[in-house]
Amino acid sequence: MADERIEFSQCFRPVIHSSGIPLYTQVVHQIEDALRRNVIHPGQFLPPEPELCHAFGVGRTTVRRAAEQLIDRGILSRVPGVGTRISKAPTLDYSSLTSPSLYADLKSAHRDPATRLISWQTVTADKALSERTGFPVGTELVALDRLRLAGDTPIALLGNHLPRALADFDAERLRDSSLDAVMRGRGHHTRRIEYEVSAWLATPHEAELLDIAEGTPLLREHRWAYDIDDNYINFSENYYHPTHFHMRGVLLAEVPE
Repeated sequence: MADERIEFSQCFRPVIHSSGIPLYTQVVHQIEDALRRNVIHPGQFLPPEPELCHAFGVGRTTVRRAAEQLIDRGILSRVPGVGTRISKAPTLDYSSLTSPSLYADLKSAHRDPATRLISWQTVTADKALSERTGFPVGTELVALDRLRLAGDTPIALLGNHLPRALADFDAERLRDSSLDAVMRGRGHHTRRIEYEVSAWLATPHEAELLDIAEGTPLLREHRWAYDIDDNYINFSENYYHPTHFHMRGVLLAEVPE
């Protein structure tokens, strides 16, 4: 255990006191980043406070405040008489307001994104599909379903319908890239996305793919994407894992002058 803790401490670096970012926040970010990069793992114990203070270049108050924040989020837990243990890796912190690509967010978080292509087929929008997706009846669409993973961990089940004319690319490219990036590479740039989020109970199909129990509550997201000329180009129906994922956003209140 002593050797493990010495190596563990070497994962961190002193915080930047002049950055303007609160010191305890920098400590939190370093621990989260080390977890996402699999440098440290759930089940390990944090080194004693003096070692953490030395590694981060901060005082005990800062280390304790960072630890309390991570405990409140369930990432750390205290074991009486033993120490502070890593309970789980942080969930993906994802904002639909600022990012059109879950793949890009996983990559920037060092979560080793991967994609399993489940289906790719051409369909013609009938009345029911038109009402569901917003594309006119008779539109030829490509319907594709993918499972997005972080390493071997399923994060989301992604479903898309887009005009067949825009799906002029090899489906295999989606295994190591996002649909948004592939479409941008073909000159189809998303400018505006409307979306709604609702609760959903996992069906047997969704439960099997996301490795959860049938009936588990999920986040379901619908998206309607428009290009730079405001043409409607993509409908998405996505289902997100209940414990490996969460959304965040910002609400701006109108302040009277």
